[in-house]
Amino acid sequence: MPDLFTRHDVASVAITDYVAWFLDEDNPRYNLAQLPPIQRNSVWNIAQVERLWDSLLRGFPIGSMLLAHRVHGQAARSLTSSQQMQAETDGYFLLDGQQRTRTLLLGFQPTESSRLWIDLSPQLTFNDSEYNDRKFLLRLLTGHQPWGMRRQNPEDKLPENLKHEARQKLGDSRRYDYLINPIAQGNDAPDPSWPVEARTPVPLDALLQLCGGWRGPFTRPSWQQVQQLVPACKPVLESEPPHLAMLLGALENLLVEMPSSGRPQRSIPLLLHPEPAATPADSAPEAEQTPDSVEVLFRRVNAGGTVLAGEEMAYSLLKSSWDQAYELVSQVITHRKVGYLFPPTGVVMAAARLARRQQGYQDLNPSVPQFRRWLGQSTSSGTESSFLQAMKSLLVPATDQSEGRFTRILEEFCKLALYDPEAASTDPGLPRKLLLDLNPVLLHPALSWIDDNLTNPDLLQANRLPVLRYLFYLLIVHPDAQKYARLAGEVLAQQQPDTDFPDQAIYRHWVQKVRAPLLPAHAHLIHAMPHHASNGWLSNEDELFGPYESTEERPADPFHAFRSKFWHHRHLLLWFQRAHLDRWFVGYDPMRQDTADTPYDYDHIVPYSHVVSQGRTIYLEEEGNGRDRFNWYRRFYLDSLGNFRIWPAWANRSDGNTCHTQKLRLHTTEALNCDTSLELKLNSSTDYVSASAIPVSDTGLWQQAGGGPGHWPPARRAAWVQAVESRASHLYDELFTAVNFNTWYEAASLPVQEQE
Repeated sequence: MPDLFTRHDVASVAITDYVAWFLDEDNPRYNLAQLPPIQRNSVWNIAQVERLWDSLLRGFPIGSMLLAHRVHGQAARSLTSSQQMQAETDGYFLLDGQQRTRTLLLGFQPTESSRLWIDLSPQLTFNDSEYNDRKFLLRLLTGHQPWGMRRQNPEDKLPENLKHEARQKLGDSRRYDYLINPIAQGNDAPDPSWPVEARTPVPLDALLQLCGGWRGPFTRPSWQQVQQLVPACKPVLESEPPHLAMLLGALENLLVEMPSSGRPQRSIPLLLHPEPAATPADSAPEAEQTPDSVEVLFRRVNAGGTVLAGEEMAYSLLKSSWDQAYELVSQVITHRKVGYLFPPTGVVMAAARLARRQQGYQDLNPSVPQFRRWLGQSTSSGTESSFLQAMKSLLVPATDQSEGRFTRILEEFCKLALYDPEAASTDPGLPRKLLLDLNPVLLHPALSWIDDNLTNPDLLQANRLPVLRYLFYLLIVHPDAQKYARLAGEVLAQQQPDTDFPDQAIYRHWVQKVRAPLLPAHAHLIHAMPHHASNGWLSNEDELFGPYESTEERPADPFHAFRSKFWHHRHLLLWFQRAHLDRWFVGYDPMRQDTADTPYDYDHIVPYSHVVSQGRTIYLEEEGNGRDRFNWYRRFYLDSLGNFRIWPAWANRSDGNTCHTQKLRLHTTEALNCDTSLELKLNSSTDYVSASAIPVSDTGLWQQAGGGPGHWPPARRAAWVQAVESRASHLYDELFTAVNFNTWYEAASLPVQEQE
């Protein structure tokens, strides 16, 4: 192994040499520095990446890299690999500097989903002086943000209208960002994206390659050569932009040992952690409680930055104890059918909950000391801990299986939980995006029951509706995850294998122990319409759902809490409109860690601007209670599930703030042939109403609720109130029937409350 630290614990390396350690397989120091098992996942955002490269080009220091000796046989992973394995040679662990190193390498070589660009004609003086801190305008494109961020502030997303214009320039049918990649995926692949807010952008890696790259020798490319890198959609410059000369000078300082500027070549300081790297399998009694020295170092070094703690630290401890853990967890998160459910740390925690349950414990959210203790508890014979053995039994495929038990549990869970349009457009399963709204801890009882009955596929399939009822209730109520999962686990603990999922017993247990919100009966989401509604007067929550608190006149309504939560839960529209969304957004695969904008909007059916009318006078043609109630309760109706729909973002933008009667095409009974109708395959106003999850029988009410912004006579108000209430009630009844919630209503042993 080349010894970087011969006399001192400080050394330096030229940036080009450092890059070669990771990217040049022919370099004698290739893979000299690798990642240890204890590490954070990549956490830097776009602004941090762009500013670090601005610092590099300006000659600013970017901090030192902290290394520790690594001996052959220790588990390690290359920065450019997804596999953790035992190192074949001695080398170093990169203890601190992972994010900076990844960012540095990104400038020289794009990843599968990210590319760094630089603007040759930047305009870097903004009205807000806070943003005038850059000399070079870098533009990072990712799979989540394929058009980049705002030029002025790279922490701000681009407005939809700019992205819409860019997508149109692609010249194909891609309307959504999830279909667009900043990296060309092959010769026949669609065109990649480019930075929208950049005047003359070029890929930084391609420009560096023109200059000779990290291998050299450095050459200054001509403007004609550089110009070939500018996207064809950008204006052609007749002459070389003045900024290019300054940029090429900065690149020379970065790449050349003795640049013409006379400045020394840029280098990176290296620091050596003097303690020898710890070896796994320390079976001393105190090992259960004592953190490894590398773990302590990570905590100390990162105390002022992104702290390695919680689930990240637990995952790192598992990788330190078990070389194969990283690869097996990676197989789960890249699995085509189940990979979207959990991030890597979520996989570890979900498997850990099942492992502890197999040992007879119910630990839903273990602390780092607990996790360390479980891993360190060796048997009297010195073999590995029973917890680690249980984790391996879940993640390692058996000899006759291609997948681990944990993966098969997740696959069975997805069969029960997910919407299956191939079975029927009305299949009651959950859309993926909606399922991801649940706290992962709440999935544990369902996963535990599947684990108990994994060898009985007929029983699993027969219990699809009970599992769905459990999930839907939790989605609506959004409870304390730890408390509700623990109580569900108590019920499951009384179960024998080969018995049904006890959803009704779990619901009763919740009601008895924590007074969980009670589920109202079919057709009883809201009380009968108050008499004042016919006058166009809006109602409040207590009038629709019953009193929240007891008074001398009336007791509290036991169903109020559930009714209110359902009324305000617009995300449930993902289920009510699932058939159309599945057809409109083919290929959309939401991930839990996805930060991209969704391809759809939550659209107010009656537009916000019609109800609030900021800056305009509201005309109610009435004073007194009617006016007061409209001003007090209009947002209660405006933001109700009953007044929202999910709509493709591009179509919603084209609708603008037009009246909903126009958005729903209620003005015509003829066949529709506009571009929006043709693309969405909606041929009539009835199709628009149905696609918006509006009962066709209520079309007349929505027609009567039409009008101009701010004009709300009593008749329009009365129609809108009835339309919103009727739609919310209809949606509840649809869900109640689809999953047979009547079994839960009866299980609570409560009489049907009269809805007067």
